[in-house]
Amino acid sequence: MAINWKPTWEREEPAEIIFNQDGSVHFDDLVGDVWLPEDYKEFMLYSNGLGTKDTNSWFVSDYPNGPKILELEYLSEFFSVKNGTLGFQVNMFHDGYTVPKGYIDIGTAEGDANYTSVLLSVRKEAPDYGQVFTWMQTQDPWMEGENTTGLGFVANSFTEFMNNLTARENL
Repeated sequence: MAINWKPTWEREEPAEIIFNQDGSVHFDDLVGDVWLPEDYKEFMLYSNGLGTKDTNSWFVSDYPNGPKILELEYLSEFFSVKNGTLGFQVNMFHDGYTVPKGYIDIGTAEGDANYTSVLLSVRKEAPDYGQVFTWMQTQDPWMEGENTTGLGFVANSFTEFMNNLTARENL
């Protein structure tokens, strides 16, 4: 299934991604090699990120304590995906959170008082590989456990996530 590109979305230049021979992308020694799901890879090679604020790009995220309606603000350019994921892993000067291992930070959503990252599972052998989640960093104690307490399930694939974005009144 292809992503249904909305007329309100402005396409960016394609991302420049250097792939290893095995198809993975090296993020950094701390993050390691990442296997991008095929649909996300195709999207980034078509448009290097996407601004979606005020384009009827709302979705539901299912958290353990109940669903939340959020607006996709943007999908990050690939440089920011790599550096943001790494930066949240190593930089103590961020707001005190770290991206859960096995996920990459691909964008930002808003809709409540918490800063919310949009994450993509990139653990190739994991049952949630390719699934999209949101992550409220304020729900996770700094550097404790796997930092997955604040994960909310959004979609089984990046394509499903993009195709389900809609006006808030439709949710």
